[in-house]
Amino acid sequence: MKFILWNPVETDFRNYAIVMIRRFYNAYDAQLGHWLLQRITAALLIPTIFLANVSTLILWNILLFWHMHIGIEEILIDYVHNEVIRTWFFVLFRILILLIIKYTFVLFVLT
Repeated sequence: MKFILWNPVETDFRNYAIVMIRRFYNAYDAQLGHWLLQRITAALLIPTIFLANVSTLILWNILLFWHMHIGIEEILIDYVHNEVIRTWFFVLFRILILLIIKYTFVLFVLT
């Protein structure tokens, strides 16, 4: 049985550098996507406040809770390191958001 060890002399540094740059870019791209989505939802919340009717109330609820979900998700990714606890919190938080959206819709639209 032959063991293969990492040898820096035999390793092509360019390939390693390209792989590391791609990993960094993918991680940066994902963070940029979250950052952009957070800003877009915040910007879209402002016009929906001034246009008050049923359709904008539904849009406002979806945007507000989506914005809140993205923010809480970023906080949990940064500070909760146990993936099982984080996943369970995501599931419970999404259920809570859906319940709040439902009761907000019932309170403001159906009454």
